[in-house]
Amino acid sequence: MGQKLAAVDCGSVLLTIFLSKSLKPPRFLLVTTTSLAPILMEFSAMEFSVQLEPGFAKLFPGITPSIATLNIQFMLPLRRELNMAVGGISSSKESITYQLNRDKGGRAVVIVLGGAEEALDAHPHSFVLTLKHRMGFAKLALETGAHLVPIYSFGENDVYNQISNERGSWVREIQERIKHIIGFSPVLFNGRGIFNYSFGLLPYRKPINIVFGAPIPVKKVEKPTREQVQELHDQYCDALTKLFDNHKANYGISEDMKLTIL
Repeated sequence: MGQKLAAVDCGSVLLTIFLSKSLKPPRFLLVTTTSLAPILMEFSAMEFSVQLEPGFAKLFPGITPSIATLNIQFMLPLRRELNMAVGGISSSKESITYQLNRDKGGRAVVIVLGGAEEALDAHPHSFVLTLKHRMGFAKLALETGAHLVPIYSFGENDVYNQISNERGSWVREIQERIKHIIGFSPVLFNGRGIFNYSFGLLPYRKPINIVFGAPIPVKKVEKPTREQVQELHDQYCDALTKLFDNHKANYGISEDMKLTIL
């Protein structure tokens, strides 16, 4: 299963972290492809960051973390300060590159690849990732020489229910149009309440197990070719798929279930 590093109680959910191989400086580009179930990112991700931050140095010695998020998060009063307090940075290429190159010490940038599109597929017992055509992270890793670390969070899609919105349905079409206009997904979800377990905005009390895969070594290439980017992207997808297959049985996922990369 890997080395258990920490169990963080965020009130509604229990986040448990497992590490397949130790992470060491100098640079890492930590990549998570699952979307922390649409609104859980709002309710619990920041709380998780606040609680984990004091112990991050013990979990990952020599590495300073930053969490990449949308630029709009820094345009809202109070939200901007909250994001900055937990190490949030803009998800722009310039911002991430600066963080990875700002000093000789260890740097880690956490990014969510699937983003708004993947959030629409975040249904319970669903294992669908929007990743096939996301090449930017691989190119950035090559340009900076940052190692890629595949991460999968088992159980995160189970903390909320989302209305049926199959691809091609009229609901999905409306959501896609709104997403194109405002930049993030209008996810129609349902969780639990404070005094009930059937309806509300809070996530269901279910565990999330975050598994870190072994780092993928990357040599710095100032001007990577399309072939080099594609090769690293394929290597990352293969590593992520193996990570899922190697650990799924530990979290109640049947052996015939496969990770779907779109």
